Amino acid sequence: MSSIYYLDHQLVELTTNPGEVLTNFIADAQSSRMSYPDCQQLDMAWSLSKSATTDLQLRQLIMPTLTRLKNEMITANKNENPRKLYGFAAHRALAYKKQWLRQVKNSVHFPASVRKYAADLLGESIFGE
Repeated sequence: MSSIYYLDHQLVELTTNPGEVLTNFIADAQSSRMSYPDCQQLDMAWSLSKSATTDLQLRQLIMPTLTRLKNEMITANKNENPRKLYGFAAHRALAYKKQWLRQVKNSVHFPASVRKYAADLLGESIFGE
């Protein structure tokens, strides 16, 4: 993979291999403070993943978020009307969480177990809505 950058009034070509890209992505993502990992980037990373070690590292990036959402969704589902109880902001936050879970569910390179876990949290099937 090559990228060309304009640096100090000259063009510089940077060449990396997919393994380096994956390693750098995992290192950056582990130190990131994003509350929801970017599904598109994770999907590309899983498409580059060729070993059990990188698969495990990618799972460690996403599973804590899925587990936290599971706990939050259980709490939200206990309340009958989240709009009435928590207001519009809480309703939007819940909608955002569900949208993120749908992105996980629909990401083609994610392992089936991760996609199924997200679908189960949504109460949907991984084969359709």
